[in-house]
Amino acid sequence: MKHFILISILLFFLASCKKESEIPTVISPQKIEIKDVSSSGCKDVTQKSALWEQESIRLQMLSSGALKVTHYNTVFNCCPGELKVENQLVGDTLKLNEYVTEGLCDCICPYDIEFTLNRVGYQNYVFQILKEDLEYYQFNMTLSADLDTTLLIY
Repeated sequence: MKHFILISILLFFLASCKKESEIPTVISPQKIEIKDVSSSGCKDVTQKSALWEQESIRLQMLSSGALKVTHYNTVFNCCPGELKVENQLVGDTLKLNEYVTEGLCDCICPYDIEFTLNRVGYQNYVFQILKEDLEYYQFNMTLSADLDTTLLIY
């Protein structure tokens, strides 16, 4: 009888223990990646075209599921070095920080910046556009497979 009780207790403890491989692991969400950043270079300010005059942001969902973002006529120093974009996803807020690597000249001009965001979901995001880490413009947008819209910035 002692052996039966001892074996029963041992089986109870063994049955209640999970192997390490059975314990579920927490899967972190995939990071949204920025790809293919490019810029127009300093636009000629002597040309008075409609594109130069109006700052805007175009969001276009690609067939691959990536989001193409084009920020037209964003103003930076005329000697920027490189124009770069970084992102950070906090909850449903997607922060996009545009910045220059240099910027020592005493002049400004408009640029077009284009980049692709991979791994975005079809959901509502709060887009926060920052320039040099300072909040510049914010909007809400629900991403969908057929999204192709342009927002004017005043």
